[in-house]
Amino acid sequence: MINESKTKYMNINRNITNLEQDVIMKGNTFAWVQNFICLGGLLISKNLINDEIKSRIAAGDRCFYSLRQLFRSRAMSKAVKIKKYKTMVHQL
Repeated sequence: MINESKTKYMNINRNITNLEQDVIMKGNTFAWVQNFICLGGLLISKNLINDEIKSRIAAGDRCFYSLRQLFRSRAMSKAVKIKKYKTMVHQL
């Protein structure tokens, strides 16, 4: 069984194509998407790595700035802060 509302499709190609339309197969209509996130990585139909890099940098910035009070806190030692930062960096 395919869930029509959750299933989308995308063509990955460096060249500009006119395949940007919905596909109908056996009565199911699948929408075309230009990009989506799969396993934390940004997939883009034009297959450009610059957008993926920008996406990962933005994710790192969001993570770091959400924890900035923790890093400024004097309640934790410098060693613990470094361990937390390294853990955060390795997860991205």
